[in-house]
Amino acid sequence: GIKCSGSSPILENLIIKDNNSYRGAGVGCSNGGSPIIRSTLITGNISTGSGGGIFISNSSSPTIVNVTITKNTSGSGILYLSGSTAHLTNVIVWGNLSPNSIRLWASSEIQIRYSDINNIELSGNDSSEEWDFGGNIIIDPLFNDSENNDFTLQEGSPCIDAGISDLNGDGYEDIIDYYGIAPDMGAYEWYPDLLGDINADGIVNVLDVVLIVAIILDSDSENNPQADLNNDGNIDVLDVVQLVNMILN
Repeated sequence: GIKCSGSSPILENLIIKDNNSYRGAGVGCSNGGSPIIRSTLITGNISTGSGGGIFISNSSSPTIVNVTITKNTSGSGILYLSGSTAHLTNVIVWGNLSPNSIRLWASSEIQIRYSDINNIELSGNDSSEEWDFGGNIIIDPLFNDSENNDFTLQEGSPCIDAGISDLNGDGYEDIIDYYGIAPDMGAYEWYPDLLGDINADGIVNVLDVVLIVAIILDSDSENNPQADLNNDGNIDVLDVVQLVNMILN
């Protein structure tokens, strides 16, 4: 699907699906290729060799944030590292067809935080055996309808509010456009039905933006729970930003 050889692009808001390759059918990183992959679905890709979802080799070091890797097929490792490193945060790796979801080989290292991943194998040539850097779970993510390729989350999914917004540990949020107390794991943030429909006309659009701004400017206005898009108990500019992002996406 995508090959990053000695290159480090930002790959964002993508669906990478139904590709075929011996290695790295979804994404291949080699020769120091270190892309940032975020808010992306990787599904339906087939590698007869290794890395059906992502293959990482030759001193590459991708950063993978809020990515869902599911229903891929591989001879070894849906996410396969050889002589490389990877950093995963808020990621779901579930429901793939392979002997192992993640496999490390040839002095590789992986750091996984706040992710839902099953079946990890660490092996080969002094690869690091430490991978769990906190907040990880191994629970069915409860996709809405994986049979029909709907990988949004059901209400009640263990991945809702289970991610982290501070990606670099500096005490500040790097992710701000989420609903609830924390970002969700995976490519798709869960929202209640018609969240942001502030004027209750059945559509979320610019008229709702106008109304939420009016609510913020009028301190005596009646509280509208639909306007608290990030569910933090306040109606403020952060909710406006989130509503605009919802409309644009």
